[in-house]
Amino acid sequence: MDQGNAKDLYKLATITVKDYSEFLDFSKNSVAYIGNGDTKLTSTNTLLGKVTGLDGLKTGYHDAAGSNIILTADRGGDRVIAVIFGIE
Repeated sequence: MDQGNAKDLYKLATITVKDYSEFLDFSKNSVAYIGNGDTKLTSTNTLLGKVTGLDGLKTGYHDAAGSNIILTADRGGDRVIAVIFGIE
């Protein structure tokens, strides 16, 4: 059984931003190519390109929680992280 909460995902997002910031180079784009450029990743985050400074991070779905999103954005040099569950 999957278990976790917003606090857990916030901690993971904080570690990702701090220690694996290169991940944001992919998550901030609605389309990215990996490998030798032959694998296309298309984001389901419809906020990309609409919210200034948004880096995206992670979207997902779980039966118990519904659609969810973890967002990160730069606001004047400060990093903002939001974890939202139950999006319809």
